[in-house]
Formats: sequence, C-alpha cells, structure tokens
Amino acid sequence: MNDKELLELAAKANWLESDVSYRWCAEEDAIIFLDPENQDHNGHDVEYVWNPLIDDGDAFRLAVKLGLSDFPMLVGTLALDGKDRGLVGCDVVRLAIVNAAALIGNAL
Repeated sequence: MNDKELLELAAKANWLESDVSYRWCAEEDAIIFLDPENQDHNGHDVEYVWNPLIDDGDAFRLAVKLGLSDFPMLVGTLALDGKDRGLVGCDVVRLAIVNAAALIGNAL
C-alpha cells in the first residue's frame, strides 16, 4: 500500500463521525481538511495539511483519537515494515500509527 492509500484510509478512520471534509492533495503529498468550526476572519473555511506519516503531532493525535494506547506492542508489530523502508525511531512509530489507523479505516 502506498502513502496516499495509507493516509486516505487513516483519514477515514480519523474523521468518521465528524463534519470535517478532506481530500488528497498531490502537491502537498498529504490530506487537506476543512473543519467547519474553524473559519478565517472572512468566514471562509481554513484548509489544514494533515500527514501523520511526517508530523508527530498529527500522528499522536490520531493515535489518541483511535485509542491506540499500546504503543510498544503497536510498534513491535509493525516495525518490520518501517525497517524495510529504511526508517528508524519516530519514523517507525508514526508509520505504525498510520498503519493501524488504515487497518481501522479499511474495516469501516
């Protein structure tokens, strides 16, 4: 599964029960989302870039929202995929979180 597919499935799990709209943005290589509760001073929806594969905050907010609290087990289970990609440390943790979220999104 490529990064786009992983992020789209993770986004599905992340925003399943919300009014947030999201789409893939090839230029940013990320998900762009609009939160109707956050608007600029002119009343326009604000676009946010979301990529938990590269952003620690996005990854850990996703883990908390989805109840992925057993990080050691999660990382141990999915670390081999990260090593195949040449990742280490926090990169492996973020990938493990997104992989777990994508599995949840795929099951929905």
